[in-house]
Amino acid sequence: MLVLGEPDQPCGWPQARNICITDNQALARYLIDAFVANMAWQDIGAPFAVEARQDQSSTGTHEMVSIFLHSPGCRCGSPSRCAAS
Repeated sequence: MLVLGEPDQPCGWPQARNICITDNQALARYLIDAFVANMAWQDIGAPFAVEARQDQSSTGTHEMVSIFLHSPGCRCGSPSRCAAS
């Protein structure tokens, strides 16, 4: 799970409130290093929720609520921007 409390900052805790919870550290590190850490989202909109009821889920027994933030674009950044000051 990737939680981006500050999605416009391409760095993690403690420099930004961005965390990753995983059971596959090697895959998570690859994805973050290769993709997430080099992107900074622009013009982030207000959060909105999307609900999938039980009858809409693939299992038919689970309900899922997700929070999304719209961004019309992103720019490549540098992880060095997040060096501790």
